[in-house]
Amino acid sequence: MWRALLATVVALTASLAAASDSWPYEHVLQVSSTKELRASGMEATSKLWLLLYCDANEAHALSVLNDVAGDMPYAVNAGWLSKEAASALGLQSLKPPMLVQLREAPAWNPYKERLYRPPEPVPITPSQVDARTIKKVVRERAPSKVLTSWNSSWPATETRIILVTKKRTPSVLYKSLSIEYPTIAFYLVGEDDGRQFSAETLPALFVGKSLTSLEAFPADKDLTSYDDLAAFVAPHVPAATDDTSATQWLSPQAFEDALEEATATKKAEAWLVVAQPEPSAPLDVAADAAWQQCVDDIRAKAGLLVHIAFVQCPADVAWCATPLVGYLPYGAGAKSVAQLQRLPSVAAAASTVLASLPDTTSALYGETDLNAFFGRMLSRNVISFVLFTTKSEAPVLFQALALAFPDKLQFGVVYHPTPEIKTQFGISHVPAMVAVMAPRDSGVPKEQFAMAFYDKKTLGPPTFENVERFLSQVVATYAPSAAEPATTKDAVVVLEATDSASFAETCQGAVLCVVGVVERGNEHAELWTELATNAVRNGSPFVFLWVDGRCQARLAQQLGVESWQVPAVTVYSPVRHRFAAHAGVLDSRSVAAFAHAVLYSKTATSPVDGALEWTDAEACVAVPEPTEPIVEEDLEDMADMMQEILADEARQKEELKRALKEEEEAQRAAEKAKAPKDKPKKKKKKGKKTKPTKDEL
Repeated sequence: MWRALLATVVALTASLAAASDSWPYEHVLQVSSTKELRASGMEATSKLWLLLYCDANEAHALSVLNDVAGDMPYAVNAGWLSKEAASALGLQSLKPPMLVQLREAPAWNPYKERLYRPPEPVPITPSQVDARTIKKVVRERAPSKVLTSWNSSWPATETRIILVTKKRTPSVLYKSLSIEYPTIAFYLVGEDDGRQFSAETLPALFVGKSLTSLEAFPADKDLTSYDDLAAFVAPHVPAATDDTSATQWLSPQAFEDALEEATATKKAEAWLVVAQPEPSAPLDVAADAAWQQCVDDIRAKAGLLVHIAFVQCPADVAWCATPLVGYLPYGAGAKSVAQLQRLPSVAAAASTVLASLPDTTSALYGETDLNAFFGRMLSRNVISFVLFTTKSEAPVLFQALALAFPDKLQFGVVYHPTPEIKTQFGISHVPAMVAVMAPRDSGVPKEQFAMAFYDKKTLGPPTFENVERFLSQVVATYAPSAAEPATTKDAVVVLEATDSASFAETCQGAVLCVVGVVERGNEHAELWTELATNAVRNGSPFVFLWVDGRCQARLAQQLGVESWQVPAVTVYSPVRHRFAAHAGVLDSRSVAAFAHAVLYSKTATSPVDGALEWTDAEACVAVPEPTEPIVEEDLEDMADMMQEILADEARQKEELKRALKEEEEAQRAAEKAKAPKDKPKKKKKKGKKTKPTKDEL
């Protein structure tokens, strides 16, 4: 019997230990590894995520997050990050504990072959976390696709949700609905514009595809209940027609056409090809760990110099009748399926493909090589990028960067640098990467080089994506233009963009577009002209244009400018499809400082939510400015009236003067009557002097 009792005690102890080891926070996702981070889907959704990067024993902060996520599940998800998960999310340079948010829309990252959302630290320490503060963060930072400016141009295929209310900003419930159902257009309409919907009481909610087919929110339902709102909206969600899968599989003919196009354009690149009859067999590219590691290695070291293609082959296609993982070596020559080389395994794919990249860097072993290297820089008028290393071969990353910038930069590798060379370049440790440029000021001798160091603490780990971004900024700032800069004697005209075509005429290529979002018309024409003229004079990589923020409300919102923030400025990169918005003082100094902060990565940028959406300019109805009625006055009546007013004022002044004089005379008479007759003065007796008593207080 005692054995049975002992077994019961052991079982109870084990169950209690298991319970104590389990995660106690139901609404906080525990993310302990990179695999769990990817499986969570937080980088593929537009919903707000609040993540606590700290030790797992931060019970107070985790409890608060758990309560808020349980109270507002429609608006926010919560999670806890381990050190490994935080590094995978891009927080390796930040120190815990800290609160992080994901609120930007996910964007496809071609370097990582997956969707990505930039993490943003929230300026709240875990010790400051309380329910009220976190709920305020959720209300203010919850993503939204609600349009606050009514667009009268209504496409026949567009479903709209219309909230007529006295409030000027959408509630967190309404913002959450717009994120949950992105295929529906959500509008917030004020009382004035809401009269066309015949709303009896406010707030009122409608859904429909036109003004004549609107359906009102049921009176017996609760507008403050997310479940009731979702039940009202869900039946009207359009069916999805696009393939939303991350991996796009090509037909054999489409793949051959892509190779023909690459041959015609003579684009230098390598190809890694997966060809098989089914997308998930025999190689499941979405789940196979070896394949994911292969892709990560290629993107981290060579970026997009290696093109990855997935081909779904039927059995009757000869070249891929059997499944294969093959590659085409790097080059600009002709490419065809006949040149595909079969790889022995997925594990060897990355190293084999990367080995085909040629090494075009210069080997530098001492002062003589360095002097010749920088002499070529001055004669060719290019920028130098130098790697200092203790290794004996140039890393693949550096070789790939040299191939990506063949004209504007020259790449050199200093092997085993001496202490004198490190002191000369101000380097304390290796490996180190330095960009060396001739001075921009013509008054400074060319031999006085300028240098820019790649700092991985601020720019991130030295992957192809990060270093390429750094070099692109250096080139945009220091590289001399191939053509002579435009003269500044002629007036620089800053044009309005009304559609995608006019926008692309000015904003395309490796430039930064400074877009002015104004209310109506070009109210800041002088400002844009001054900024554009200075940019041309200084050879800056900025171009300037403006849009009508009232008409192009959706475009402005995509570029980070809400209707209540107009007028504002946003800086947009057409190459990276990212932006940074500035709503504040609009003068040449403020706008120029903001644009340069974006150029030098001192201001965070965000990915644009999808393709830029334009509204037909002709469909925008101009609202006339209210004008005061002109009242014609009879001039003769006006003159008579003024004469009467002046006469009254003169009469009142005379009466006041007379009253004051009479009052003064009466006062003098009274004082004279009260004055006593003169009497002889008496001598004062001298008394004893007494000392004043001290105040004891």
